[in-house]
Amino acid sequence: MQYRGGKGATRQHEVQLELRKMIDTRVTPDELTLAKASITQSLPATFESNNGVVNALSTLFTFDLPLNYYSNLGEQVSVVDAQAIQEAAKKYLVPDRMVVVAVGDSSKIRQGLEAEVGPAQLRDEDGIPLK
Repeated sequence: MQYRGGKGATRQHEVQLELRKMIDTRVTPDELTLAKASITQSLPATFESNNGVVNALSTLFTFDLPLNYYSNLGEQVSVVDAQAIQEAAKKYLVPDRMVVVAVGDSSKIRQGLEAEVGPAQLRDEDGIPLK
């Protein structure tokens, strides 16, 4: 993403600022505690339905995770610290290389989208550029 000005660009600029903030500053102790609690306390709900179990198993398969992944997740989450989160943000969040993807009727959204993020590339449902 690149801030280009124009109508709506403020939202995009704000997203970039928030991403940079995640890269440049560490999470607070309260944020870390809240995030850890959210992950560990929501874990049982993952297995409350057949669909949830299937999704959990497909996650294991898709990402080649060990069968005991969910059993150990709480312990793994508990040892994450603010420095590890910031290092992950620096590694994986690259605001200048991010791409905005919008799905919809181009005749209705293209003008506003281009005003906000710049020239749009139209692609079909398979991701092939349209001519």
